[in-house]
Amino acid sequence: MICLDSTFLIDFLRDVGETRAVAEGLESKSKLTTTEINAFEIASGIEQSDLSAEKKEEKMEQAEVLFNRMELFSLDHEAALKAAEIIGELKRKGRKVDTLDALVAGIAITNGCEIIVTRNEKHFEPIEGVEVRGY
Repeated sequence: MICLDSTFLIDFLRDVGETRAVAEGLESKSKLTTTEINAFEIASGIEQSDLSAEKKEEKMEQAEVLFNRMELFSLDHEAALKAAEIIGELKRKGRKVDTLDALVAGIAITNGCEIIVTRNEKHFEPIEGVEVRGY
């Protein structure tokens, strides 16, 4: 399975570059998923934007259509512990990781995702147990 990070989903919704072609190519190879953390990041970005209420509603509807096309994994106990392990391991190595990125990775790993697709490859590269792909 492939987990799509927020950066990819945002670019897809904005129709940036080749994201639609990349998504089609990925979807032909494996099941596409994301996490409720990514859904939060996207919804939060929309809600914090300077868009009109009508535009925010339109953007949220577009995001929901996208989310309904894939499986969204939630943060459960196992994923929370995996995320904590990721943060601890990286801290011992003198590296930092954003908490939300660790949560995304913990959820992805515990649900069997082999790949995380993101524009922010450096955020996920130090995390063991999942391949990181840029686009």
